[in-house]
Amino acid sequence: MCSSGFAAGGLDLRPRLAPPVPPQLLPYAVAAVGLAAVLLGVWWLLAQRDTGRLRRLVRGADSAAGLTVLSGNALGDAVAEAVERVPGAVRARARLHGPENAPWLRLEAVVSPDTDLREFLDGCRETAVEPLRMSLGVPAVPTLAVVAVGGESTRKVL
Repeated sequence: MCSSGFAAGGLDLRPRLAPPVPPQLLPYAVAAVGLAAVLLGVWWLLAQRDTGRLRRLVRGADSAAGLTVLSGNALGDAVAEAVERVPGAVRARARLHGPENAPWLRLEAVVSPDTDLREFLDGCRETAVEPLRMSLGVPAVPTLAVVAVGGESTRKVL
């Protein structure tokens, strides 16, 4: 191959570049790329949503006594308030996930460093998870407890 970019047979082996964008179309090209970036960002943000959260629970749909609709957010807030009353708790957050007929609870709590973790988890079960189970009328509410003690996170299934 010669240094000019032509092969011995006269073939041009230099890479071809796309023709430049005409200057009058440059603002439209920049706008199109910007719009694509914005749409990609919105799509990514929507994909980050927690789609497994249980928004509402309907109870009594098959009885003549009436229909009860429970807000999943309100139930989670009530559980978090109950957990915050457990000795050693600093703050808590609770959210229901899963299907209506088999919900599960994600409980996130921060406790003071001198808290006995076993006693705290037992207190959470007695004051928050059991009342939730009874109010929902289900045999069990599986619970994932994420507890931060002194800045560390420990996962425990109740």
